[in-house]
Amino acid sequence: MRRFTRFLKKLYRSNRCHEEEKQRQEDEGYRVEFKQAGPERFITYIECGREANVIAEFSFLNDVVLFTHSFRIWSKPSGEELSEFDFLRVRNRLIRYFSCWGDVTVDDRVLPAPIDPRIQLEADGIPYKEMGDDVIMYEVDVEEERKRKGGFFNR
Repeated sequence: MRRFTRFLKKLYRSNRCHEEEKQRQEDEGYRVEFKQAGPERFITYIECGREANVIAEFSFLNDVVLFTHSFRIWSKPSGEELSEFDFLRVRNRLIRYFSCWGDVTVDDRVLPAPIDPRIQLEADGIPYKEMGDDVIMYEVDVEEERKRKGGFFNR
């Protein structure tokens, strides 16, 4: 019951908190953006032309788990690691931002690296063509895959 009461208080105060945070972001020269693409939500931290992708999970009562390993490397410029100072600054800003929703838990676990789709396509024997700008084009015929021994439909 106590958690639900805290949730209602946060909900009541959230508009003011978000407005204050928006002003703080403007004053300090950074922003946190949410982008919706279908059922997925992408969170991006942007500062001085640099961007970092952020992974956070929201609970039913809007508490947040922030995965710090997700933003240790800038996505723009690609692959550049954040200095310890930059990392702590970004981390603290994100904690403050997400605290507008609820309690923030920081998770420092190392997340598994995403699998390069080229490796998976080659392993499945699916031909592909690289179009540039990290765009990969491939076609798969369902009937052909069903016939292919070890194809992804037969697993």
